[in-house]
Amino acid sequence: MTMTYPPIDPYTRGYLAREPHQRLYVEECGSPAGIPVVVLHGGPGSGCRAEQRALFDPAVFRIILPDQRGAGRSRPFGSLAGNDTDTLVADLEALRRALEIQRWVVFGGSWGATLALRYAARHPDRVSGLVLRGVLAGRRRDRDWVFGADGVARLYPEAYRRFLSALPADLRDSPLAGYATLFTDQSAATRRRAAEAWLAWEVHVATGGQFGGRGDRPAVAVERAQIACHYAVNDFFLDPCEGALPAHGALAGIPGAIVHGRRDLMCPVEQAFAVHERWPAATLEVVEDAGHLAGDAPMQRALVAATDRLRDSPRH
Repeated sequence: MTMTYPPIDPYTRGYLAREPHQRLYVEECGSPAGIPVVVLHGGPGSGCRAEQRALFDPAVFRIILPDQRGAGRSRPFGSLAGNDTDTLVADLEALRRALEIQRWVVFGGSWGATLALRYAARHPDRVSGLVLRGVLAGRRRDRDWVFGADGVARLYPEAYRRFLSALPADLRDSPLAGYATLFTDQSAATRRRAAEAWLAWEVHVATGGQFGGRGDRPAVAVERAQIACHYAVNDFFLDPCEGALPAHGALAGIPGAIVHGRRDLMCPVEQAFAVHERWPAATLEVVEDAGHLAGDAPMQRALVAATDRLRDSPRH
């Protein structure tokens, strides 16, 4: 049973032009005169989804969903040129100005939470509220938990072996660098096999082993996986030790919530606690019977409650 608001369609769709030769897809739904909220998708590289619109009261919020560089319906699809974390932050600020918004609520899940934290730390005066789901703190230790041999691989050794088996033997000691090499291979078949193995591992971890594949079309799978690898192999373009953790006091005065599943194996709940230590003004809710995905009913219920609480924020 759904715990969200009813499905809605966008009332406008368009593109924001950015350099170099980037066109970022943006859609808006809900109330045009409502409280602005920008929704940051995960991945990196996945794009926004229709079900994300339903986490907000459409009578109250002006819901803005951009696809990040190279992702979703943004063009050129899969582009890595100028694609890094601080450039995505600059894209968000350009979008806010283009839409003539003074302040907005920033909502992000997984990688979107990483980006939301980075944006809020850089532009705190432009954030009226902040909601984070399934927080990826973005430290090297968080990256290595997912892709290294001593993290979640110890819970799923068979699936991790399949992840490594897509690499030539001489590249398996450094799987991220190995996959980055395969994604630049001239053979389309090589890139496709690498993408299938990469996404199968990601989905296996994110779903707690319930699913082993993603089902994207081959070309889409390659582009999505290579963006994710591009960020992971470069430490998400963040400090390897601190990631996107805000400095103490950097988010003081910003109301918001951190919602995290106890069973989240992609981003263990310790990451949510690490963010909360730096942002004690936020509420922290650990959803005991939820994992990483936003589609779990208990997670949906918690997220809708978190966004509802921001309706009366004095910062709007």
